Amino acid sequence: MTPSVFLKFLIYAGLTSVLLFFVLNFFIPLMLYIDLLWWSIVCFVLLAVVIYFLVDRSMKLYDGKSVLGLVIINVFLKLIFSFAFVAIYVQIKSPQEKIFLIPFLTTYLVFTVFETWFLNIQARGVK
Repeated sequence: MTPSVFLKFLIYAGLTSVLLFFVLNFFIPLMLYIDLLWWSIVCFVLLAVVIYFLVDRSMKLYDGKSVLGLVIINVFLKLIFSFAFVAIYVQIKSPQEKIFLIPFLTTYLVFTVFETWFLNIQARGVK
């Protein structure tokens, strides 16, 4: 996958997260947590870019032999990062309701689907 195609779909993932937020806002009052949405998108974009370039480099240097290891490390680090991210948000903002998790979880889901898709495409490049 070329960097330009990756960037295009990365933008789609971010826009999908924003769209989901506003659709869900019709049913659940989420506007108090729009800052969490923006921070989540920024963080997941950064994580996606890092994993894209790590996997791309692995494909070039090691002929894709370490891609599976990178995927496993990505899943593990993303989980740890997610717990830490939510814990820091709770410490800083002290939200009173548990619905603050919805913007984060929808963004997490969108970017997880996106990463699974682009990692699958990159893995297919292994001969």
